[in-house]
Amino acid sequence: RMRARTAAAACVSPFLCVLVLLSAGVAAGEATPLRAVYVAVDGSDSQGDGTAGRPYLTLTKAQERTKAGSVIFVRGGKYLNVKERITVSGTATEPILIMPAPGEKVVFEGGDAISKPEESIVEFDGLKHLVFEGFELRKSAGRGVSLKECGHVAIRNCKVHEIQYRAIGGSGEEITIENNQVWNSCLINADNAFLNDRKKGGWPGAISSWQRADGSASRNFLIRNNAVYENWGEGIIVLFMDGASVKGNYVRDNYSVLLYVDTSRNVNIDANVLYITTEKYNRVDHRAPAAGISLSAEHYPKAPDIGVESVTISNSLILGTRNGITYW
Repeated sequence: RMRARTAAAACVSPFLCVLVLLSAGVAAGEATPLRAVYVAVDGSDSQGDGTAGRPYLTLTKAQERTKAGSVIFVRGGKYLNVKERITVSGTATEPILIMPAPGEKVVFEGGDAISKPEESIVEFDGLKHLVFEGFELRKSAGRGVSLKECGHVAIRNCKVHEIQYRAIGGSGEEITIENNQVWNSCLINADNAFLNDRKKGGWPGAISSWQRADGSASRNFLIRNNAVYENWGEGIIVLFMDGASVKGNYVRDNYSVLLYVDTSRNVNIDANVLYITTEKYNRVDHRAPAAGISLSAEHYPKAPDIGVESVTISNSLILGTRNGITYW
């Protein structure tokens, strides 16, 4: 009603009235949510409208036209200098889905867009009920896929590699990380860099959880059926967690520890295969390969007030590691 009054007031002539009404209609149309939103290498955030014929260039722009149950289809190709931040939520019955267009391959490269350790090729921030699947992400001076304070999010069927810090992980609750391949990440620690150069702090892990913004533990992560190999950090880290299931993963030739549980409780580790085939990732101080499964409660200045509690390890195969199962 307010838009109608404004348009009517502007009708100083029939010609001007038509122009005003047309421009108002275009603006309203651009804001209308779509069930299917399209992104393409040759798309445009300024000239596109998210339809198949006029796709956007970025996920960050495409999310503006979604609603609960929308699908963002990304057309095939290699996207350069990518740094996306997604904040849109779906619902429990109608999640947002982000995926390649059927039958097409999509590669996201961070490249020059990523310059800081905490930056990610794709970051999900404060959202709920979303599925991100089927992408290849590579070449990041920071991270690959990051979650910040998210809930009911699934990261699946992705390939993540050539990452300087963590490949996949973050904070939240009811998070699923499954059927991904992660390799050649944590490169900031390549060739024992932290120990050789006596760097402060610790090296990152390939897949790792983290604490909530308020300092409490993240809750209920499912890390399942991933292949995690040839990384210069721990393969999988369950860190600052209350409730986690780590099941059916193949973890091979990573640094220090293949599967590490630190300052977490209510953790179920089942049916994982963990093994070493090379000396390449041996720690220089240990002169030995990574441990298989290690439990610890390291000291952190700010951390959830929990130790290592209620951890179950079952049906897992551990081969060629420095230790099988250890606590320190």
